[in-house]
Amino acid sequence: MSETTSDDDLAERVFGHYERWLGEPGRSWTHTADGEGLPVQVLLFAHQPLPETTTYATFGLSKTALRQPSESLVREESSCARTHLSLLAMLQPCS
Repeated sequence: MSETTSDDDLAERVFGHYERWLGEPGRSWTHTADGEGLPVQVLLFAHQPLPETTTYATFGLSKTALRQPSESLVREESSCARTHLSLLAMLQPCS
């Protein structure tokens, strides 16, 4: 991704990626249970990517470039999946 990518372009690409692979989020949070604002939006995708699986993903984390030890900059989002199907060892559960 080029350094000239605007925040809006990046957000559109990230959300498009989520929609393509996980569909529309069923729920999202921008505040904690105590009403404090979160620095990112947290999205919930029920039954995605598999039945009996819930995926949580960040949206907005990539607005901040993170410096790696090599000094290069990266922009990342994060996601994790929790499943109730014990045979799906390929999915790492959320902590």
